[in-house]
Amino acid sequence: MITFFIALAVLILGYLIYGKFVEKLFGADPHRATPATTMADGVDYVPMKPWRIFLIQFLNIAGVGPIIGAIMGAKFGTASFLWIVLGSIFAGAVHDYLSGMISLRDKGASLPEIHGTYLGNGAKQIMRAFTIILMILVGVVFVNTPATLIDQNFSRTLFGQLKEKNVTFDEEKGTALVDGKAASFCINDTPVASDTLAATLKKIPMRNVDDIAIQAGENKADVTITTSPKTNWTLYICIIAILLYYLIATLLPIDKLIGKIYPIFGILLLGMAVAIFIAFLVYRPEIPELWYGLQNRHPDAAHNPIFPMMFISIACGAISGFHATQSPLMARCMVNEKQGRPIFYGAMITEGVVALIWAAAAAYFFGPDSVADVSGKSGAAIVGIIANTWFPKAIAIITILGVISAAVTSGDTALRSARLIIADFMHYDQKPIKNRLMIALPMFAATGVILVYSIADAKGFDIIWRYFAWANQVLATVTLWAITVYIAKNKGKLWHLVTLIPALFMTMVTGCFLFVAKAADGGLGSVLPRPVGYGIGAAITLIALVAFIIWNVKRKKNLA
Repeated sequence: MITFFIALAVLILGYLIYGKFVEKLFGADPHRATPATTMADGVDYVPMKPWRIFLIQFLNIAGVGPIIGAIMGAKFGTASFLWIVLGSIFAGAVHDYLSGMISLRDKGASLPEIHGTYLGNGAKQIMRAFTIILMILVGVVFVNTPATLIDQNFSRTLFGQLKEKNVTFDEEKGTALVDGKAASFCINDTPVASDTLAATLKKIPMRNVDDIAIQAGENKADVTITTSPKTNWTLYICIIAILLYYLIATLLPIDKLIGKIYPIFGILLLGMAVAIFIAFLVYRPEIPELWYGLQNRHPDAAHNPIFPMMFISIACGAISGFHATQSPLMARCMVNEKQGRPIFYGAMITEGVVALIWAAAAAYFFGPDSVADVSGKSGAAIVGIIANTWFPKAIAIITILGVISAAVTSGDTALRSARLIIADFMHYDQKPIKNRLMIALPMFAATGVILVYSIADAKGFDIIWRYFAWANQVLATVTLWAITVYIAKNKGKLWHLVTLIPALFMTMVTGCFLFVAKAADGGLGSVLPRPVGYGIGAAITLIALVAFIIWNVKRKKNLA
């Protein structure tokens, strides 16, 4: 675990040292008036205490990205630790801080307005539509994910029901006993193999069970189970409840609901990460070390090269364009520019710590010494396995609830951000609640339609998630370019390299993904040789660099 503790220390040092440097580069002024005081409207521009703003920002940006994304990224090996640490310090936190502070200086401007100011009106119009679509996709993802987690982890299963009927299981041996007699199982006239018995029974919800017949003989017992698919009303009820909460959170003044409940959720999410950290100290799992090598350990490494797949998979745990859409919400609540470093830079580093903890835990469970089989499991399922393996039932439930709260508290503010973006370009006053409803209702209708597709089509959610992940990183890339132009215009010299280098790197990542990823992942890698895909990504990056150099040279000539 030496690599893990070193990585944790580097993240903290990154906040203390590089975060201070970036703050100095921007020139935060504690005496400058902020929009929360000059434009207070009691709805979106509302002064709040710094600790409360930090927790809201942390929950806004966290979502399930630094948890499930980090778990999926850990499949690639120790390279994931490097990306989480270096990406958080030099890309993600810089992106979040500077986009938030630029918004703060520009009356709390939403992200597309910032794009327009520094990349031109054409970019503004494109990014308005792009960002609104992304926010709706975030809303869909973060309704579906928590509803599914609730259904999977808190619905009654056949396995649990049988245990109450005095059936005892030895999961390691794959055996079961009924009143001390060896039992064989048959589901819908098909015998169940002993090595998959427990896993099979845990997958069957009780709502689908029609009958359980146990026939105990002298030396053995036969368990016959009949099932048939039923409508999953639990899932639909959860989805409706979460959507209603999102609508209320989108409409109410930010300090009335979000400002009050987020600190509770924030403590829950941080407590979850602390619980896993303590589990490291107690169980001392074999977490891969950096000096073991950076080779690709993904089970399907041939189709999932580290570059660019890992950098898309981890997403929110290192850099995320979604974060920059949330920063203006908090920029409208800050009363001092010096609050920016702990709120924007600090929240991203905290998210990096959470991602690092989950990636390290997952790396152990993916390794040869794991005490549980996670092969083929989804990120959400692995969360449950980690929690139930390491913790008592009560703490496992709190851990899963922490993941659920992370998802819910990103979905609500994503849709709130979409409302504000639409209101900004329509110049539509948001103080009257009827005006908020006029924007929110069509937006929620669109969210509902996509949600229905994600549930009705077996592959619907996977497709939405892949496009969400890629679009999220594209947005981060565009935002980094806008920030680079801002620094070039306002700071001179070569200070723009601070964001130019991450912008070029992310341009390469998002460009290559389109042409290297296989069709199943949303790319053209199935029809293009991989070197060609990398070549196209490199060409896109080079074109972006040349365009920036030409613009910067012309700008300097005009100033001369």
